[in-house]
Amino acid sequence: MRSTFSALLVLALSLPGPWITSISRSPSPCSSRFEGQDTVRPKKDFDTWKSFKISIKTRREELKNDLIGDSSEKDKEVKSLIAIIDATLLDLDSMEMSCQSYGLDHIKSMESGSGWTDYDTGAKRIIIHYGPTANFIHESMHAWQFEKGDIGFRRDKGTPVAQDLSDEVAAYKAQFAYEPSGTFPSPAPGSLEGITEDWVHALKNSKGDSLYTLTGEAKTGIKKVNIDSSKSELIAAYPNTNFADALMRNTNPLYTIRSERNAIIKTNPCK
Repeated sequence: MRSTFSALLVLALSLPGPWITSISRSPSPCSSRFEGQDTVRPKKDFDTWKSFKISIKTRREELKNDLIGDSSEKDKEVKSLIAIIDATLLDLDSMEMSCQSYGLDHIKSMESGSGWTDYDTGAKRIIIHYGPTANFIHESMHAWQFEKGDIGFRRDKGTPVAQDLSDEVAAYKAQFAYEPSGTFPSPAPGSLEGITEDWVHALKNSKGDSLYTLTGEAKTGIKKVNIDSSKSELIAAYPNTNFADALMRNTNPLYTIRSERNAIIKTNPCK
């Protein structure tokens, strides 16, 4: 059957911003590829990547020093933050060994704003657009979500697909673990437990516009989906949208984003 994905997404979603299969964190058997967007020296991007990891490890040691060694609520909270940072470092290590090419794009004017992650259709690489370190952590988690099949990208425009509220919860928790007092969209979470799907759904930008709603900046799904979600699951995640309407007109009962020719997805091994 001829693919209908291009028509579906053109009708449905313009996805400028961020965004389940269980895939092992074990690295793919190929070398990492970090490519600079503003330089011909790939080493520059990888050096930046490594410096971020050093900062994250430093933060982990600071948190360990905060442990009292008892069963207090404070210790439980600190241990939760350490666990998230451990997972973040493991994810970054796995991405270093991925067959997928990545690029880093530092938005210097973005000292406290939100970055984004997209796919450079010309260079065939995922670009992490970031501001301060905490924002890099947030956006790198979206890149990791691509690695494990939570999200994909449009082949024609490079914008994300299958992004949902749970993806943002994971990214904001990783961001919070590194810098709890950092800048967040309004309203601020206040605690790790405060970062929920309801909290994400209520976030607004500096102009007061919704960020993570079906009609907000990121056109975010309200239910957890991934590249293997069924057509009915995708419709439930994006109800009352042009995307859902187009899906309902699609006559392929086995349609998934994984099967779509216009979708960039992670394959193991890499093609």
